[in-house]
Amino acid sequence: MTKRLATLAALLLVALVATELSLRGAGAIWRLLQGRTGDLSTGAGAFRIVCIGDSNTYGIGTPRDQTYPAQLERVLNQRSAGRRFEVVNLGVPGTNSGQALHRLRGYIEAYRPDLLVVVIGVNDYWNPAEMDLSETASLGERLHRAASYLRTYRLVMLTLDQLGQQASGNADGQIDLNALQVRGQARTQRDRVTPDEAGDDAGPQAGPGAGGDVNDATVWQLRDGGFTTVFRNPARSVLLSPEEHEQVLRRNLEEIMRVAAAEGVPLVLATYAANIGHYQVANRAMNAVVGAQVVSQIFDRALRARLPDASAAIRELFFPDLHPKAPVYTVYAANLSDELTRRGLVPKGP
Repeated sequence: MTKRLATLAALLLVALVATELSLRGAGAIWRLLQGRTGDLSTGAGAFRIVCIGDSNTYGIGTPRDQTYPAQLERVLNQRSAGRRFEVVNLGVPGTNSGQALHRLRGYIEAYRPDLLVVVIGVNDYWNPAEMDLSETASLGERLHRAASYLRTYRLVMLTLDQLGQQASGNADGQIDLNALQVRGQARTQRDRVTPDEAGDDAGPQAGPGAGGDVNDATVWQLRDGGFTTVFRNPARSVLLSPEEHEQVLRRNLEEIMRVAAAEGVPLVLATYAANIGHYQVANRAMNAVVGAQVVSQIFDRALRARLPDASAAIRELFFPDLHPKAPVYTVYAANLSDELTRRGLVPKGP
């Protein structure tokens, strides 16, 4: 029996190593074939915009010439009356705001942009790479951070999260247009309260002395419709809560703005097209940054009306994980171009 278990463990280890190497190899080959960076033209006098972000900027599942940076470049050049624009796509799938922050000065030095457009933050809740670790971080968080350097582990975490989101979706598995805006706002509300405020409903384990310091005694109230559920949060999750996610992202966005200002480069924060779940948290954090130039790019009815086919179903416009498809990127680029022009952030002519 012991020998069989040892053999099974060895086979499992070999499978995990093979999967990890395969994921890393596939990623390297994909980046090589895509060649999203390094294709910068050198025309003199061009107004250069650098787009920093994650897979939503990179354009997962979308042809290279249909991503929002590529379409933004075309739109600006079509409207420029002779002035030339270059838009550089520096989107990297899986990137968090800490990684974007730590690479920002290098991007500025390498590309010398006239304007930065940043769409970042949705990955902060699960990707701890290059993010500050709290002194009170739990053992689970520390193990999660260490394990997150393994792509196999990250794949499992993302898969579990996607399954969780699908389980909480509509019965038919589809997402309607209204859900992109209101889900997570009106339906549920989470409030942090003290054990005394929660009263007897918090349960015997919620009070002081039930296993730790004041933080261990934190109680959450989850209100959904006419029901209120009270529960104790005994330890922080390995994944950031929405509140922690927003706090971390706001801090990094503020630092990104300070770096850009110190380098003398104007910066715009553009929201994600989707606005539910983790996307909603990231959009909320962007809008909460004091002094930021924020362009709302949420795919609401106003943006939908700009589509040639306004009757298109959400499944035709977004992938199941809510990454935009080409038609949404078209609207995204057009709206962004309008806002940059209206705010005087891009030149109108030669």
